[in-house]
Amino acid sequence: DAENNGVWDYIDQYINKTYPRDDKLHMGLRQDARALQGALLNANNKELSLQYAVASDRATECVYYLRPQDANKVLSDLEAVILNTKARSQAFLIWNGHSALKFRPLRLSSTYCPTSATNPVAPRTGRTLAR
Repeated sequence: DAENNGVWDYIDQYINKTYPRDDKLHMGLRQDARALQGALLNANNKELSLQYAVASDRATECVYYLRPQDANKVLSDLEAVILNTKARSQAFLIWNGHSALKFRPLRLSSTYCPTSATNPVAPRTGRTLAR
């Protein structure tokens, strides 16, 4: 994490390259990346899985608020970049299994958008899962 923002470097590079000059979207996508990274790293812990599911939902709300026309594609593409190994995909399935029955309606609101890179909504993990 060369930027010390809690996001794995290759994901940071993807965000910067794919969405240049959109700082608000960068923050929202990094919020989602931190939530997904935490979910993957803690997939076997149901309690933590649910906390990261809430963090992911909040990031989703932010991105839909910022990019309502293509948020689904933006988030799906980011997820594909994050789930780039078999281990990560398997961890995602475990995490998703814990949180699949917990329905949380989404709101299109800036409420859960980070206000700055130093004030993220999703926690930082500081760990990585095999690349």
